[in-house]
This record gives sequence, structure tokens and C-alpha cells, in this order.
Amino acid sequence: MLNFKEKVPYIKETIVKIYRKNSEVFNLTSIDIINNFLLILFSYMLMGLISNQIINSSFITAHILSWDSYVYMCGVSLFLNGQDPYDYIILRDCLPDNWNFYFNMPLTVIYLYLPFAKLTNFQWLFIINAINFYLLISLFLKLIKRFDIGKKTVLILTGYFFFVINTFDGAITVAIYSGNMGLPIALLALNLLIDYIEEKNNRFIYLIVFVTLLKPIYICFCGAILLKEKSFKRFLIKLIYVLISVIGLYGILYFLDPINFKGFVDNTSHLANSIDLGFGFISLTKELLDFLSFHYESMSILTIVGSSICIIHIFFIYFITKKIQTSTLEKIILISLTTMLFFPRIKVYDSLFIIPIISYLPFYFYNTFNDKDSVFKLAITRNVYLLQERLHLIVTVLIIYPLFIYNRWEPYHFTFIILISLYLFIFTINKKSKTVS
Repeated sequence: MLNFKEKVPYIKETIVKIYRKNSEVFNLTSIDIINNFLLILFSYMLMGLISNQIINSSFITAHILSWDSYVYMCGVSLFLNGQDPYDYIILRDCLPDNWNFYFNMPLTVIYLYLPFAKLTNFQWLFIINAINFYLLISLFLKLIKRFDIGKKTVLILTGYFFFVINTFDGAITVAIYSGNMGLPIALLALNLLIDYIEEKNNRFIYLIVFVTLLKPIYICFCGAILLKEKSFKRFLIKLIYVLISVIGLYGILYFLDPINFKGFVDNTSHLANSIDLGFGFISLTKELLDFLSFHYESMSILTIVGSSICIIHIFFIYFITKKIQTSTLEKIILISLTTMLFFPRIKVYDSLFIIPIISYLPFYFYNTFNDKDSVFKLAITRNVYLLQERLHLIVTVLIIYPLFIYNRWEPYHFTFIILISLYLFIFTINKKSKTVS
């Protein structure tokens, strides 16, 4: 055992290392002491904002736990009792406080939840949230293994995980609390997308077919096939397989129960005309048209315009990144971010498909532009290095800026986070490809 005097040199050395490392990471200036002071000040402000958001948030007290799950539970209950789950009035009578919700999902959702029909509300919610937490934690662990982060940073990662949960306008908390099936689907989709990109299996393709039978919008996951496959022909072949499977299975649903299928189709019109646009290109289109004082007859116009932009955008990304050399990890980042933007209407629970990826970007940019062992850093000249070496700070600001505008947060702000993150990433991989090669 070393006595205190013998430990002093080691303690001093450790403090100096931390001092210098902090300055390297929070590299706003070239002076170590200023960087450390700014980091302490920034950390103090950030923790204050997070604490204030947690303490003053009325979200949990204002919402019932897993409110979306009640829609599924009531749909199953009505179906088993021979009533119409697509009847708006009957469904409202079943929901707590006569919530103004529609059952706008195919009958496959009811079949999926039938095994839970005999459970109490508490048992139902316990199982749903246990699944969500398991998928969330296992996905983060899976990503950490691929992100090449040292074992010594476990404590830092634990703190960072807490940080991520309380940023993005609390998206993770809201998604878990809502109990919407979109959360486990988003987490499972990212999990299987990683395996698909790593050429392990094609389960991601099968997942697209299955989840599209639960919510038609999940056909947008096909955007990942376009970006992953090496040839456009292979993309078309797989897309055709998916479309034939989905159309065929929906056809079977219609012949099995045409009355309830019609109820599903009728209720989707309420979703199309809903003012809750989430975020994505539809919400951006609305903000732009409202800013220009452009009058539109119905929300369906926004859906058409926003969806068209989604298609144009994903093909734009496809063509500008087609010849860029990327690692498997970089493909995962690129494909996940671009695929999410292919969804015209993105809800908070869908965002879990890319939040773990965006959360890693500060580490990626730092390792790329600042790590001493980075081949790319050695290859580029200092005169173009001023901005790049601070990209990890720029992305960190993107992640936390909702905290600074908490009372003025709008869903479309999330779209800007994804867009800026994506194009900063494309800028980086393009520069790496040109410089290293």
C-alpha cells in the first residue's frame, strides 16, 4: 500500500492528463486554461438546464403512462366483444377520459396484441416497457462495440447515456412513456439494419414486410435497401419482392375481413388530415408555406409535397455518395440518417432509429479529426483544419440546443438536427475518401 505522499505524484500526473485531455476535447481556443475554464462553465450551465427541465417538466404528471397502449388494448377488447374497433365513438367510450383517438391501424395490430388480451393493465404495461428497455439498452451496447470506444470510458459513457436521455427534447423519455409500438420497431429496425449492412443476414428485409403490415408508413425503410445495395438492379429486385409481399398480404387481410379492412382505410384519412405532423419534410413544408403565407386547401397537399421531397432527397444522397469509399461503420451512420429522412412524417418514437447514431457523432468527428492515431489527421494540412477539428463540438451543440430553446421547441427543429448531422457527416467521409486515397 502506498501512503499519501507516495500517491501525490500519481495524483498530480492524473490531474495534468485530465487537464490536457479536457483542453484537447473542448478545443475552442489554443490555450489550455481557457478551454478548461470554458468547459467547466459550459458543464455547469448544461447541468443546470437539464436539472431545470427535469424538475419543472409537467409531462409525466400531465400524461398517463403508455397512453398509446390503451388504444391497442381497447381495440383488442372491442374486437373480442364483437364490436367495431374502428368506430370512433365506441373507441372513445373505452379510452380513459374519452380520448380523441382513432384506431387507424390494420387488423394485424389487433392479432399481434391478442395474446395479451387477458392481462391486467399493469401486467400489459410492465411487459411492454420491459421489452422497450431491453431493446434500448441492448442496442446501445451493440453500437458501443462497433464504435471502437475504449473500455476505460465506461463511466463516461454511462454519464453520456444519461445526458442523451435528457436531450433531444426528452425524445427517449417521451417515446418510452408513450408505449407506442413504434419504439420497439425503431430499435429493432436499427438493430437488424446493422446486421444487414454487415452482410450477416437479410432479416431487415423481412422486418420491413412485417412492420408495414402494422403501419404502412414503415415501407419507407426500403430507402435503406437503396443506399446499401451495390447496384440499382439489386435494389429494384428486393424492392419488388417487398412490395409484392406487402400488397399480397394486405390483399389477404381484405378477403379475410373486408368490413374491418374498410374501417382501417377510412380511419387513415383522419391521420392524413391530422394537424400532428410530427417532424420531417412534411412539417418543414408546412412551416415554409406558412412563412410564405401560401394557402393550401387540405393537409393532404402537404403530404404530397413533403413525400415528393423525401423521394428527391434520398436519390440525391444516393447519387452524391455512391462513389465515396466508406467503412462499414460509416455506412451504418449514413444509411440510418438518410433512411429516417425518407419518412415524410416522423414521430418521436420513430426517432429512436437515429438518436443512438447522432449521439455517437461527436465521438466519430473527434476520432477522425483530432485523434493522434488518425490516418486522416496526418494526411490533411493544418491550413484547412480550423473548422474540422471542432466538428465534434458543433454536433454536440446540435444535440443539446433544444435545452436552450425548451419553451420554444417545435418538432421541425428535430429535422434540422438530422439534416445538419447528415451533411456534416457526408462532408467528412467525402474529404476522407479524397484525402486518404
